[in-house]
Amino acid sequence: MEQAPLNVLIIEDNSGDALLEEIALAEQDFPSIVHRSINGDEAIAHLGAAPVDLVLLDGILDGEPGLEVLRRIKTDSVRPDVPVVIVTGSERQRDREEFLANGAAASLYKRTTFEELVSELGALKRFT
Repeated sequence: MEQAPLNVLIIEDNSGDALLEEIALAEQDFPSIVHRSINGDEAIAHLGAAPVDLVLLDGILDGEPGLEVLRRIKTDSVRPDVPVVIVTGSERQRDREEFLANGAAASLYKRTTFEELVSELGALKRFT
């Protein structure tokens, strides 16, 4: 039986980082359909308009902290139940703990090699 694709929303204001995440998802052994938003407003609108199974959220967006976008998704969107994985360049344990305390399903470190990113995103299979 063919596996249904995982609908992933990447919320990332850096197009290069978003592209790397998209390519790393394509390397997985599960199918995915990727959509992109560059800010919280676009993301909230997308969540109300299209199916999303998983969100990859940049920890620091231009003009709006990722933590604030996470809070908006969990309180103001039509999909507060959607798993949100934070992709952050912050090495501070406190930052990761704050994301998790506010409803993030997991936190990934952004500044890894491409191979490490592919491996880390492989853990997302649990959301399929």
